[in-house]
Amino acid sequence: MALTPPTTPLTNDEDSLMSSLAPLQPSRRTVIRSAAWSTAAVTVVVATPNIAAASPGSTPTGTAVNNGSTRDGKVLNVKSKITNTGPTLAMTGLQAIVTLTGGTFASITAPTGWVASGSTATTRTFTYTGSSSIPVNGFALFEPVVTMTTNPAASVTANVQFTWATSGNTVVAIPLAYVAPAATITHTSIRKFNDSADASLKHVEWKFTLTNSSATQTLHDLNLDFAWSGENLSNPTLAFTVVTAGRTWTTTMAGLTAILTGAGLAPGASLSITADFMNKNNAGGNVGVVVYSGTTKVTERLNVIY
Repeated sequence: MALTPPTTPLTNDEDSLMSSLAPLQPSRRTVIRSAAWSTAAVTVVVATPNIAAASPGSTPTGTAVNNGSTRDGKVLNVKSKITNTGPTLAMTGLQAIVTLTGGTFASITAPTGWVASGSTATTRTFTYTGSSSIPVNGFALFEPVVTMTTNPAASVTANVQFTWATSGNTVVAIPLAYVAPAATITHTSIRKFNDSADASLKHVEWKFTLTNSSATQTLHDLNLDFAWSGENLSNPTLAFTVVTAGRTWTTTMAGLTAILTGAGLAPGASLSITADFMNKNNAGGNVGVVVYSGTTKVTERLNVIY
C-alpha cells in the first residue's frame, strides 16, 4: 500500500522547531572543505640554500702534499701545500693542526698568512688568514718551523691535518729522517806559561778550530767536554775559561765543560776556540776534548801533548 504524506498542516510549534534545526545542516561548500582537510597529509620540501649546501657533492675537497720539507737536527722546516680540488665551491674556515710522531714540541712559528689558534700537549692549531676563501684550484702554503726539545737519532714525522667548513679534511704525513751531525777539529797550538800578574800561577793554553762539516745539519746545543791530565789533588784547576771571538761559552770548572750560548754552529761554519787551564805547577801532560750536539757525540780530539 502506497504511503501518502500527511495533509495535516504543521502547528506553530512544529514549524518553529524545524526552522531552528535548519542552520545545523552543512552547506555544500562546508562539506567540500571538510572532505579536503580529512584526506592524508602530503609534505612538500623546498631546498633552501642551507640544505643545498649540505647535499652530496657540495663540500669542497682538498689535497695536501709535502712541499719540500727539511730537517736540521732538532729543527723541522715543515713545508706543506693544501689545494682546493673542487668541484664547485670555495674553501672557507681553513685550519691546520700539527702533531709530531717521534718528537716533542719546544716551539713552533706561525707561518705567513696563519695565526695560532689553539694548542694541547701534543698539537698546535693554526687558522688561515691569508684570504676569506680559497677558490677551486687555488692553494695555500703552510710552512711553520718546528723546534723540538731534542734531536732524536731517528726519523720524526710531522703530521699536518687540514680542516675546513662543511666538514672537509685531509692529512699529509711528512717523514723527516735523522742525519747525524759531523764536525772536525783542527789543532792550532798549545803552550804553557806563567801568569803575567802573578808568576806563581801557571797556564796551559790550547787553541783549536772546530768546523761543522755537515752540509745540512746545524750543531745545536753545542757543548764541549774537556780532559786535562795535569789536574789532580795536588794541582787542581784554579780557573777554566773557553773563549771564542763574538760568541759566549758558559763554563763549569767541575768537569771542565763548556756550553755555547745562543745559536749553534751552522753547516760549514767554524769556531776558533781558546781553552785555558790555570794551575800551580804546569807539569807536562796532555789535553783533549769531546764535542757534543745536545747529547749526541759529534767528534773528539784527545791526547794533545804539551
